[in-house]
Amino acid sequence: MKFIYPEFLYALFFLALPIIIHLFNFKRYKTLYFSDVRFLSEVKQRSQSSSKLKKLLVLISRILMISCLVFAFAQPYWKEKGDIVQEGKSGVQIYLDNSFSMQASAKQGMLFDKAKQQALNIIKAYDLSDRFQIMDNSFENNPDRWLNREAAIQKLQNIEISPLSRPLSEVLNRFKESESDEFQEQLIYLISDFQKSLFDISATDSMLQQVKLVSLDAANNQNISLNKLDFERPFHLPLQAENLKAKLVRHGPSDKEKIPMKLMVDGSLKAPLSLEFGKEDSLEATLSFQSGVEEYQSGFLLIKDYPITFDDTLFFNYKLKNQIKVTHIYEEKPNRGLNILFSQDSLFNYSSTAKDQINYSEVERSSLLILDELTEYSSGNLAAIQKYLENKGNIIFIPPNDPQAAVEVNKLLSELNAGILFDLQRDDKMRVDRLNRNADLYQGVFETIPENLDLPLVKSYWLVSQGVRSMREDLIWLKGDLPFLSKLKLNNGAFYFFSAPLNDSATSFSRHALFVPTMYNIALYAQERQPLYYTLGEDQLTLKDLEAKESPIHLIGKGLDLIPPQEYREGQLSIELDESLLEAGHYELQRDGEMIGMISLNYSRKESDYQLMQSEDFEELGAEAAGSFDLYDEENESLIQAIQSERKGNSLWKYFIIFALIFMGIEIALLRLIK
Repeated sequence: MKFIYPEFLYALFFLALPIIIHLFNFKRYKTLYFSDVRFLSEVKQRSQSSSKLKKLLVLISRILMISCLVFAFAQPYWKEKGDIVQEGKSGVQIYLDNSFSMQASAKQGMLFDKAKQQALNIIKAYDLSDRFQIMDNSFENNPDRWLNREAAIQKLQNIEISPLSRPLSEVLNRFKESESDEFQEQLIYLISDFQKSLFDISATDSMLQQVKLVSLDAANNQNISLNKLDFERPFHLPLQAENLKAKLVRHGPSDKEKIPMKLMVDGSLKAPLSLEFGKEDSLEATLSFQSGVEEYQSGFLLIKDYPITFDDTLFFNYKLKNQIKVTHIYEEKPNRGLNILFSQDSLFNYSSTAKDQINYSEVERSSLLILDELTEYSSGNLAAIQKYLENKGNIIFIPPNDPQAAVEVNKLLSELNAGILFDLQRDDKMRVDRLNRNADLYQGVFETIPENLDLPLVKSYWLVSQGVRSMREDLIWLKGDLPFLSKLKLNNGAFYFFSAPLNDSATSFSRHALFVPTMYNIALYAQERQPLYYTLGEDQLTLKDLEAKESPIHLIGKGLDLIPPQEYREGQLSIELDESLLEAGHYELQRDGEMIGMISLNYSRKESDYQLMQSEDFEELGAEAAGSFDLYDEENESLIQAIQSERKGNSLWKYFIIFALIFMGIEIALLRLIK
């Protein structure tokens, strides 16, 4: 047996007081007079003998009572051989996981409520002199400050569920920054459901020996998340029929389950639907609706899946395109078919210019750039085209009908790694052979394509080498599997490569029924595709074509008016989306009180896959770490007992208090009952 406060044992010297009182009887005697004392001798002998026994028993009970009280204050304990009991003030760091996954159901109530109770139990297990740090996923509210018990409990009660989640390595590193020498020991308690995706503590981590894991188990680990939304077409026009594709993923047991879902656009219910999961782990659904006429269309798709609900909704928005800017650069005169198609349709903001009159600022603002049979490219042209592609531009390249121009044109193609023009072929019998019906460009264009369709003649065409196959998608072939039109992914843009001039002397393509849907769809797909939504904590908002001004961009929505951190970089405005301040939903972008855009924000799906660390995973980590960390899964008050037992061994002070009360009772009985 050992003592936590052995200095109290000096109080045993006070045992001398009852002994002194016993040895020196300080009682004053009173004289009584009797008329006859014949019978007193025998009574006196018997009472003296009884009094001595009584006084001795009272002395022993007092000595034992005082000894037990002294031992109780010295706090005796018993531990296994070699174990050390910590003395002095302790510093206790508690991390409470308040991420969305803690919304899961526990055996009693919500997992997060259970986590709060466990944190409270940890605080109660320590002494009033100990100090605490309380941290959640926000890393805010001055986590480095050491708090007394009352302040720690108050801070704990103010923590709420948050969209933030942290890998445990980040938590440990943050705690490490606030290590202090004022404590005899400093311990870290991590309270969480311990998802595998965020449990990145290494067995070799130097802080692991200070870590105590408090594991919480959910009653049900099944979850269905709405993970992705996308439109079939990248462009959106007023009153256009839309097909929205949604992907649902199931995490957990594969039971049959019906999932109701509904699509809301601009406040109107568009497509209620019910999906049924079988044994598959994911489902895809297509929801059809018609766009309105407002410039910005906003909505959300909602499923119903309990108890984890943060991943049941996806907010989205898209902008209806009123005009698509097309710039047409030609050698001597513009292609008649292209000129008529784009200039007479109000959907397009069309401009055409000769090669020696290029306005490069117009080129930068264009969604589609047409290079029409140019025979040479200056160094300025090459630089402008490269920059245009890097900024996600789209180019239609039409080669010249001049074999002498190959050298100059190949300068451009080589610079872009788009291929090489080899030889200009003349063949009055060559014609288009077939289309790539699976290409996105032709989806929804033809209900059926007759086998004997009269396809365009191509009297003049180039033999070409078009670089890496993985970067190319052939759209139209000539006979002999020669490419007529191919789409190449170059830098960040798209390069539509015709192998033949499109003037009437070279081909009949510009007068064929294929010409209009091909060129029209190229222009529609050339629109810069704005993200339907951004993910908090993962995506950064970047805005183009904004004039640099001193007045900042405001983010307005969900009852907030924020000026987020923003910075201009290479002509683009980067805006930081702070997930600790923002909620999922729609927000307007405003500058000087004028709306310049809209964004939709959604929560990350990192915690949707509800795979938790199991006992065997902890055992494996413990084996690798040579048992240098502790794992608690006790409930409520038993957690307090487990911590106190570990800190102070098997405490014996309560037993000594009981014995002290027993001996006090014996003393009282001796004094009252024995005369």
